[in-house]
Amino acid sequence: MFLYEAIQEVLRQNQNVPMPIEDIASQINRQGLYRKRDGSQADAWGVGARAANDVVWGNPPLFDVLIRLRSR
Repeated sequence: MFLYEAIQEVLRQNQNVPMPIEDIASQINRQGLYRKRDGSQADAWGVGARAANDVVWGNPPLFDVLIRLRSR
């Protein structure tokens, strides 16, 4: 399974409710949906990068990417 497929699966399981990327990565790892080429687990950085990657490369985006300031 590719990372984008694992992200889609987690979002579907959660009724497509927006989730923090850390939570998405955690669920991907807990369910064993994806491993990097080197065998390591998915991380929040990779999930976030994959979500934004389509926009960077000019492809139709698979994911909505929302950015906001954290409340303190």
